Amino acid sequence: MRIRSYILPVVLALLVHICVVLLLVPHWFQQKQDPRQTPRHIQATMIDLKSLATEVANQQQIAEAKEEAAQKQAEQARQAAELEKQEQAEQARQAQEAERKQQAEAQAQKKKLEEQKQQEAQKKLEEQKAKEAQQKKEAEQKKEAEQEKAEQEKAKAKELEDARIKKEKADAAAAEAEKKKLAEEAKKKAAEKQKQEAAQKAAEAEKLKAAEAAKKKAEADKQRKAEEAKRKEAERVAAEKAAAKAKQKAELEKRRQAALEKSKQTVADFTAYVRSEISRRWIRPATARNGMQATALVVLFPSGEIDSVEIVKSSGDLGFDRAAENAVYKVGRFSRASEIDPVLFDRNLRRIQVIFRPEGLRY
Repeated sequence: MRIRSYILPVVLALLVHICVVLLLVPHWFQQKQDPRQTPRHIQATMIDLKSLATEVANQQQIAEAKEEAAQKQAEQARQAAELEKQEQAEQARQAQEAERKQQAEAQAQKKKLEEQKQQEAQKKLEEQKAKEAQQKKEAEQKKEAEQEKAEQEKAKAKELEDARIKKEKADAAAAEAEKKKLAEEAKKKAAEKQKQEAAQKAAEAEKLKAAEAAKKKAEADKQRKAEEAKRKEAERVAAEKAAAKAKQKAELEKRRQAALEKSKQTVADFTAYVRSEISRRWIRPATARNGMQATALVVLFPSGEIDSVEIVKSSGDLGFDRAAENAVYKVGRFSRASEIDPVLFDRNLRRIQVIFRPEGLRY
C-alpha cells in the first residue's frame, strides 16, 4: 500500500526532470560550438543586434519561464508526495492507535474474564466448603440418630425380655389352668358327644327330607326358567318383527314422500313448460285491455297432443277469447308429456287451466 502511494509522485518528478533536460539541450549545444571555426565559404548577413538581443532575451525568458514552471510542478509534486506521506503517516498512527485501543480492550476483557473466573472459582470453593460442612453436619446428625436408635433398641430389647419372662410365667399358669379345664371339658365332651350323635341322626333325617324338597323346588325353578326364557324369546322375536315392520313402514313413507315431491316437481316443471310453449305462440289482440281475463281449460292426450280447448271463463271479448284458443292450438303437441308417468299425467296433468291476461299468462 505504501509503495503504490509513492509511484505517482516519483513518475511526476521524473517527467519534470526530463522536460528540464530537453529544454536545456539546445543551450548546451550552442555553448559547445567553436566560435573560432571559420567556414570554408563565408556568407555575410546583416543582423540587427537590437532585434537579436531582444530575441535572445525572449528565448531566455521563455526558458526561464519553462524552468520555473518545471520547478513549480516539481515543487507541487514534492508537496503532494509530502502530503500523501503525511496522510499515510496519519493513517498509520490511527491504525496503531486503533490497534493499541483494541489491545487495551482485549486486555481489559481478558482481565474481566480472569476476574470472573476467579469469582466463579471462589464461589465454587465456598459452595464446596458449605457442602462439606453440610455433609459433616449430616454425618454427625446421622451418627447421633444411630446412637439414639441403638439405645432405643437396647431399651426395647430389655422390655421385650422382661415381657417374655412375664409371659412365660403367665403361660405356665395358664397351661396348668388349661390342663384342669381340658379335663373338665373331656368329661363334658363325652356327654356332649352322645347328645350330638342323637342330634346328628335326627339332623340327617331332616337333611334327607330337605334335600328332597330342594330337588323338587329346583325342578320347578328349572321349568319356570325355561318358560320364562321361551316367553322372552317370543317377546324378542315379536319386537324384532315390530321394529322391522316400523322400519319398512318408515322407508315406504320416505319413498312415498320422495315420490310425492318428485311428482310435485314434475307437475310444476310440466306446467311451466306448457306456459312457456303457449306464451311463445300467443299474440295479444288489438282489442286487449287491462283487466281482461280469459280462463281456458286445455285437455291433453298422454302423447301430449291437444284433445280440446274450452274457454270456461270468458273475458267478455270474443277476439281475446279466440286469440287464447289459437295460442293453444298453435302448439299442436306438448312433446314432453310422453316423458311423464301415465298415472301421474292422467291424475294431475290431463286437464290444465290457463288464464290469459293482457300482461301475460297465469296458471
